[in-house]
Amino acid sequence: MTRAVLLYDGDCSLCAKAARRLAAWDLSGRLELKDLRRADLPALDPRLSLDACGARLHLLEPGGRLSVGFDALRRLSALLPALWWAAPALRFPGARLLLEPAYEALQRLRFRLSGPQRHP
Repeated sequence: MTRAVLLYDGDCSLCAKAARRLAAWDLSGRLELKDLRRADLPALDPRLSLDACGARLHLLEPGGRLSVGFDALRRLSALLPALWWAAPALRFPGARLLLEPAYEALQRLRFRLSGPQRHP
């Protein structure tokens, strides 16, 4: 693997829109986006499962580093130069205490917020 792999939920229109935006911001080609529902997760990494990836964002980097949820957002802000502005806020002392619950709430409500879902 030469690029980091970001697993997103392609059945969630909010998630798919965010993935398209990240792809547009990835000017250096550092990121490969994969729909977790259509990817061969065990072939990517044996630590990945549909349930775990469906519950939280997963970022798998070359070398095997796996970041999940809020930590994946932090890593994305370091990985993509276009997200430089988010890195300080995500690393600010106490950021996890404030932003991780917001991320978790958005994750739980994403299907309600995103409108109609795509079904295979």
